[in-house]
Amino acid sequence: MYDIFLSFGGLDTRKKFTDHLYKALKLEGFQTFRDDDVIERGENIKSELCKAIRNSRMSVIVLSKNYANSTACLFEIRTILEHPKRRRFSSNLPCHLGWNHT
Repeated sequence: MYDIFLSFGGLDTRKKFTDHLYKALKLEGFQTFRDDDVIERGENIKSELCKAIRNSRMSVIVLSKNYANSTACLFEIRTILEHPKRRRFSSNLPCHLGWNHT
């Protein structure tokens, strides 16, 4: 069981914003899912992501410049938004980074 599922574009934010956010959440005691810490090579990635999303209380979606260019990110956000527990906006926290979203 996770408190938070982090969805992010790895090339844009993994070693920058998302890494700092992940460390801060862990420091505050939140069980946080980040794909590179939990999913082993050779595992069924989609299956593991679905399980992590299903077993998380909320999601933080880091929307970066190239987020929508990633099929993995699009799979994650679709899975998050289709999950019955996630349909309420309060279960998902979008975070816009590095682009003008107006």
